[in-house]
Amino acid sequence: MKLKDKMYRVSVILNHARMGGFTWDFISDKMKNSLNTFGVQEGYSIRTFQRDLNSIREVYGIDIVFNKSLKKYQINEEESTPIRMHLLESWDIINAFDLASDLDQIVFFDERKAKGTEHLSSFVEAIRKGLKVRFKHFRNWLETSDYREISPLALKEVKYAWYLIGLNEKGELRNYGLDRIHHLTITSKKFEKPDGLNLKDYYQNVFGILNDSSIPVETIKLQFSKEQGHYIKSLPIHSSQKVIQDDENGLIIELRLKINHELISEILSYGDQVRVLEPEGIRKRCEGILNDILINIED
Repeated sequence: MKLKDKMYRVSVILNHARMGGFTWDFISDKMKNSLNTFGVQEGYSIRTFQRDLNSIREVYGIDIVFNKSLKKYQINEEESTPIRMHLLESWDIINAFDLASDLDQIVFFDERKAKGTEHLSSFVEAIRKGLKVRFKHFRNWLETSDYREISPLALKEVKYAWYLIGLNEKGELRNYGLDRIHHLTITSKKFEKPDGLNLKDYYQNVFGILNDSSIPVETIKLQFSKEQGHYIKSLPIHSSQKVIQDDENGLIIELRLKINHELISEILSYGDQVRVLEPEGIRKRCEGILNDILINIED
């Protein structure tokens, strides 16, 4: 059994499972008809199908089962790991590129994407084993000569950039951009995770990476143009987003967040396609920044 054949079969199963499910006849015909297009082995038995489902469950943490009432195979969301569902986007990219040639002519990456992903596997290992890490870190984009020894707790992605969340030498919670980390090593020093620290809750009402404990959580209302509203609904600004109004006048959403610089920058990035309705404080801060921009342009 060729690995590439199996990768393709797994991709087909996952894609159609995510689209609502499939019947055995559908997936069997799909596999058989793929021979001429992708060179996958001819024929697809129910036994091979069951092995593929087991591989998906064991390797990817996603459980696909037969729904007797609907008479089709679907993802069992209760038994599937949520983070694995999120990582399927990466699987889609890997699989698509594996099947394509001359990628530089048909695939164009954003050249501004931050680096640092080469450290991800090392940090995951250190976090799981409770081991301290040692590295140098660019501070204010200047290389430091001193090594940092950090107790790693979690990883967080913010707009395609990755951050390490951990305790510094003083036991203070800090974040470190992976694109600014170098000379990384995993030490043999064990550390204890703080009792009662739930990082998922810690970042629940934060947009971005910075969480200032002195800033309260507020209800924020934003109005978008009808055209921009479609984008905001398909790619929500934050998990707390709720649609308050959606009609010919545009889209109004509500967010429960701390008002920090990262959130204000995100709002301003929508330009004239957004209006800040509430609260008054964030509206004035946005107006102040726009006024400063106009003054600098005039100067």
